[in-house]
Amino acid sequence: MKSKAVFILPPSNYDFDKSKTPSWDIVRIPPIGLMTISSYLHSKGYNIKIIDCRELIFKYKTNDYAQFVLNIVDEFKPDMIGIDIFTALFDEAKNISRELKKRFPNIIIIAGGVHSSVEPILTFQEIPDIDAICVGPGEEVCLDILERKDIRSIQGLMHRDCVEKFEKRTVILDIDKYPFPNYDLVNSKFYTDFTINTINGWGYKGLGAITSRSCPYSCKFCASDWSKPFRYHSPEYIIEMVKYLLTYDIDVITFWDDTIAAIKERLYKICEGFIREKIFYPYSSKRWFAPIRASQIDLDTLKLMKKAGCCGVNIGIESGSDRMLQLMNKKTTVEMNKGACAHVREAGLSLVAAFIIGFPGETETEMRETLAFMQNINCNVEGISIFRPLPGSPFYREFINNGTLPKKDIDWSNLGNFSIASKYLFCDMPKQKFEKIWNEALEIAYSKRWTAIHEDILLKYPNEIKTIASRTRVKIVKLDHYEESAHVSYFTPSPHSLYNILRFALRNFIPIKLRARLRILIAKFK
Repeated sequence: MKSKAVFILPPSNYDFDKSKTPSWDIVRIPPIGLMTISSYLHSKGYNIKIIDCRELIFKYKTNDYAQFVLNIVDEFKPDMIGIDIFTALFDEAKNISRELKKRFPNIIIIAGGVHSSVEPILTFQEIPDIDAICVGPGEEVCLDILERKDIRSIQGLMHRDCVEKFEKRTVILDIDKYPFPNYDLVNSKFYTDFTINTINGWGYKGLGAITSRSCPYSCKFCASDWSKPFRYHSPEYIIEMVKYLLTYDIDVITFWDDTIAAIKERLYKICEGFIREKIFYPYSSKRWFAPIRASQIDLDTLKLMKKAGCCGVNIGIESGSDRMLQLMNKKTTVEMNKGACAHVREAGLSLVAAFIIGFPGETETEMRETLAFMQNINCNVEGISIFRPLPGSPFYREFINNGTLPKKDIDWSNLGNFSIASKYLFCDMPKQKFEKIWNEALEIAYSKRWTAIHEDILLKYPNEIKTIASRTRVKIVKLDHYEESAHVSYFTPSPHSLYNILRFALRNFIPIKLRARLRILIAKFK
């Protein structure tokens, strides 16, 4: 009988207490890494199950998801359990590993993902219930395990009992050999349900995919270095994958690459294929969204993307200071970022812009330059976060080596989770002063934020959007040109919407420091 495997995505702190969260406010990003491995093993004839603990928390309205994981594993009876460990998920990965090993001591537990690949020895020390760690890509390693090869001699797999014999596995560059992410292996309804919180600022039903792995750049704050070399799917593969994904009941496909435009010629062929096959708007009601770097943007490229059905892009602007952009090895300038944003508007695309403050050596003046950039940019969503040296990033290696970040004292789940307050501050500034600037940044970001709904999406899901509009700000945009749209406010009277009107009306009259204190008081009563 063929071997069986279960793959588990633990939750983060952000995922708890979802019984209090409306269905449309749930983040529905699929576990694409686990799905990629699982789809490959499934194509080889193996029986695979994926457990997304976020789904269990939402489905059963409880934070005690572990009992359901144990029941699923008990019923499925796998030969191997794989746990995906991101830094933000570390604590829960540790907890579920302990429960699994206690209940199923004879099943081999494999860790994989960014965190355990970057720090395998430390992961063994801190999570004693893990038997082995897949360092790097997991498809071929997991296939070897299910084929019952000696797990102490599989390349790319570090076994706890023979760490010194570990051999790195050669990365396969031709990723077209792997099948499309098989959404039949998961509860696809969970990922395709209506949401406003997957692409911030947009409401839709969608699915996610990647067209490449890793990134050819090396920004010092980014953890993509661990996954090099950069490799990518062919345009032909992507076009066929998109056709497959659109067999599900969705409106949007989100590409979760580090950047869609690392190779311009490839992007052009992808867009030309979408147009030739008449896959996206205006040939259908479907659209796509993708990240792109400012240095890769020109007006002709954006216009081609829009013609091919793209509705918006995400740009990591990061800072309003040229010195900080140079320090983080971003390969961009403030003027380049401004020009990129202007091109996005001219092309008629939606813009999501991401910023970071709190970099090592960053001054108050430089932080305020970032805030000024945020204030002047024209977009409905601005993401702002506090700098954190993620494992796998150049900054992380630098801080570990010089002792700035002692490994034994790190709270991993806090370090990796951008949705919660950071315990760490790396800029040379008193914490109280930084928190004042941080509160100002939050005010700028959230004062502009609203949810965009295309006209045809409103007609398709009137009840869902009416419910959303009763609790948060919604604007309706025209089908063909985001920036020229009238952005008509969509309002449904309710206690939530009346509260929001009052809140935003008072915003300009209440000092920022007082607003921060009021937020703390309100949070205590919720």
